[in-house]
Amino acid sequence: MIIPHLSTDFITAIGVATALALRGKRKRSLSTSGAISAFAVGFIRLYAGKRGILLIVFYQLGSWASKYGAEKKEQLDAGAASGDSERNHQQVLGCSLIGALLALTHTILCGEEKTVSFARYPLECVLTCAIVAHDSTCLADTLASELGILSRSPPRLITTLRKVPPGTNGAVSWGGLIWSAVGGALIGLSWWFVDSLISNVAPRSPESAAAYILFGTTCGFVGSFFDSLLGATLQSSYFDESEGLIYSDSFEAPDDAKHISGYEILTNVQVNVLSIAITCGFGGAVLSQVLFL
Repeated sequence: MIIPHLSTDFITAIGVATALALRGKRKRSLSTSGAISAFAVGFIRLYAGKRGILLIVFYQLGSWASKYGAEKKEQLDAGAASGDSERNHQQVLGCSLIGALLALTHTILCGEEKTVSFARYPLECVLTCAIVAHDSTCLADTLASELGILSRSPPRLITTLRKVPPGTNGAVSWGGLIWSAVGGALIGLSWWFVDSLISNVAPRSPESAAAYILFGTTCGFVGSFFDSLLGATLQSSYFDESEGLIYSDSFEAPDDAKHISGYEILTNVQVNVLSIAITCGFGGAVLSQVLFL
């Protein structure tokens, strides 16, 4: 068992995690339970290694995307229209717990971050790629949801390809697909910057950067695909034609709201967790051997 004990890293992780949690609470993007959960996850990720910076990238870009076009989103989605933008512990852990557990496992079993090479460090490579797959999926899904809903092209249900109102669970649009790719690519690029310029464990070459970016982009696409597929089938969507709003819960939707798709089996948080888990497995066990052998 390898558990590095570096006082500087410990203090830095505590300070940055505290700042992120307090900032989220102050801006009312996090509830009290959400801020506590965000602190715990942030500390684990940042203390586990410099790749924890990817969590900050996701947090900042996700926050910007959530705020962008807020007024228009309120006209399309009942969740946005309700004004309840604070994320609680379930929502925070739903999109970050798996990554934190993977980072903790990496710290215990592998110690310090090393070169991503399946041939030289197979366990290190699998765990690292699973973590990056996690972050790529989260940012890709966030950008696709928050910015894709503003797309001018009409969204289509991923299972039937029929046109559906913006905000429908499982709906995809060209704008959403592009933002999924952008989200994954940004995580891949950030990963390469951290490994090559901060940790010095990756070559500073175009070929190396391309592999990192391709990994993030692919995982972003895969994660968004499964998130949409699960959302279209195992999560319900209702459309209130009079208000032009989408509801994900029959108890909240008006009686005359039209059922568009899916069954009320999973919540949005559960869909996120399942799609993230699938992509982490794909990225860590499959794609890692293709791009980093």
